Amino acid sequence: MGKVLGTGKFNRKLSRLTKGINTVIRPGMTEACKTAAKKVKSEVKPVYKDVRKSIGWRVRSKQGNLTAKVGAAVGFKNAKRQKFLAAQRLRRKGHKGAGFSPQNIDWWFMGTRRRYRRDGSYTGMMPKMNRGVSWIVLTSAGPVFASMVFGCRKGFGKLMR
Repeated sequence: MGKVLGTGKFNRKLSRLTKGINTVIRPGMTEACKTAAKKVKSEVKPVYKDVRKSIGWRVRSKQGNLTAKVGAAVGFKNAKRQKFLAAQRLRRKGHKGAGFSPQNIDWWFMGTRRRYRRDGSYTGMMPKMNRGVSWIVLTSAGPVFASMVFGCRKGFGKLMR
């Protein structure tokens, strides 16, 4: 019966790699999210600055599982949201309506159905003004994937130092 030598050393090296996998993947996901968010922002006309500012991204780790998200009002913590709304209030003094902010940015991408007040008066509807975020990211998959590979290379370099 043959005996395999060096398995302990191999297992130690393998466990080091599996523990450090987030070190490799996280920079890649971060770069991909940044690129995807830039692509979504570039689809919005320059006139609508508040819409552009409301598009964000985030990468989270929960029990070792990484999740990434790109979209409208993503990555806006309460302090950042309050700062955005205060600046918007100053800019919009004297104008009607609420304007677009992280609170209602989903209207821009999804539109609204016909809306009525409680007294029954018609307030209107809003068609969707842009393609959906998922569709924009899907059609720009090449650059997003390339930036993810670039980020993973950086992370792999950190792991192997």
